Order: sequence, then structure tokens, then C-alpha cells
Amino acid sequence: MRADPEALAGTAPELGVLMLDGATRQTLTCTRALGRAGTKVAVAAERGDTAPALHSRWCSRGAILPPLERSPGAYVDELLSFLDRHRTAVVLPAYDGSIDAVRVRRSCLRGGHCASGGLIR
Repeated sequence: MRADPEALAGTAPELGVLMLDGATRQTLTCTRALGRAGTKVAVAAERGDTAPALHSRWCSRGAILPPLERSPGAYVDELLSFLDRHRTAVVLPAYDGSIDAVRVRRSCLRGGHCASGGLIR
């Protein structure tokens, strides 16, 4: 999916990508690949001790989000709070649960770019 230059016009994003689901292997793989390519990558996870992507040398910023299975609403609220504090070009979910949680609140996620199809800030 291409970035929307108009949505990202103005202030340059602090972060290129925020990878969700930091405990998954696919997030670690994406974090490494994007970081090697020169993208500034942040990683969000529910627990730091079980999220290898948070400990990657390519992870420039980490975020701990509430458990998705317990409260998808709290998860997205904390995600939005992170995005308010750190301008991010793309949010990339790596797991069906986070994709569903973000999709339900898509209307709240306007202003930047979401890899799952909606715009986020």
C-alpha cells in the first residue's frame, strides 16, 4: 500500500512504522527487515519480556499495550495515545486480533496511514 503524501504533508513523521504484536515472529522479522532498509521502527506489545521484537537492535521505540484479549477497547485507546505522542507514518498489525481491533475503530484512526487499509494518525 502506498503512503498518501497529502496525509503526511507538513510535519515529518517521527517514526516510519509502528509494528503491532511484538511477541510474534512475523513482527520480529518485519522489524529487522524494515530497520535494515533504513526505516525507523517502533514496536508495540502486551508484555516486554515475551516480545523479542522489542529487544531488536532495529527497534527505536517500544510501547506496552493492554492485553488485547481482555480489552480490545483499552488496547486501541493506548495505541491512539501512543500515536498522539509519536507521529507515525504507518501502523502495521501482524495478527488477526490486532487487525480486528484496529479495524473496528478505524474511524478514530485518521490523519496518517494504516497498512491495513485505513488512515491513522
